[in-house]
Amino acid sequence: EAPTPVGNLPSPGLIEGPYLFKANGIYYMTFPWARKDTEVLAYSTADNIYGPYEFKGVFFEEWPNKCWTNHHSIINFREQWYIFYHHNDYSPNFDKNRAVCADSLFFEPDGSIRMVKPTLRGIGISGAKTDIQMDRYSEMSATGTSIAYLDTTDYFSGWKTIFTNPDTWVRYNTVQFDGDCRGAILRVKAPQGGMLLLQSGNKTLAKVKVPVTEDWKEITVRVKGITKGIHHLTVKSMSDNETYLDWLRFTK
Repeated sequence: EAPTPVGNLPSPGLIEGPYLFKANGIYYMTFPWARKDTEVLAYSTADNIYGPYEFKGVFFEEWPNKCWTNHHSIINFREQWYIFYHHNDYSPNFDKNRAVCADSLFFEPDGSIRMVKPTLRGIGISGAKTDIQMDRYSEMSATGTSIAYLDTTDYFSGWKTIFTNPDTWVRYNTVQFDGDCRGAILRVKAPQGGMLLLQSGNKTLAKVKVPVTEDWKEITVRVKGITKGIHHLTVKSMSDNETYLDWLRFTK
């Protein structure tokens, strides 16, 4: 039997990498689409797997750094939808080498796919006593906070968070606490010294005085007020001085 073409798709700009799935009785034909210089993810829907499909639009915008492809898959696991895709974080100068990424995916009440805003945080639960990489953030302030490589000669060494103004912040969601954390270790540096707040929601867990240091230093602080369960962590700068954070970890 001859294959059945899927019509009503945008053209030109379709090359490869479609992914079809069904959710709530609707068939979603999703695909990379090079509408301009690089690819977005777009989709069409139908009530029947064979169509006809109706084009609905874009749900994942082009990468700002012009990474070309964004092949993907979408699955439901334990009543939550997830999108898996890729990006060239570990090879910023060559977008043919890409690493897997994952984020939660949501639908609007009318069945349309909510626009995906890729996070560096991704999915899953992080243990409080593991190294929490705040640079893999869920959200950060619009200005005064940035992310950079630790070593531009070795991209696999990871990233750092840079604070350049007071009241700037970075948030890392979904950290599991067992209820016995009374301290924290932070790997930081600040050529002129700095001050950070470690928070859960609007509650301050610790004030962190960062000493004057040109080199990375692990400092220990006391933590109070943290309870057992899942918390979303925020690190906020309270200084005008440039301050760097690599990771933090909670202790007994």
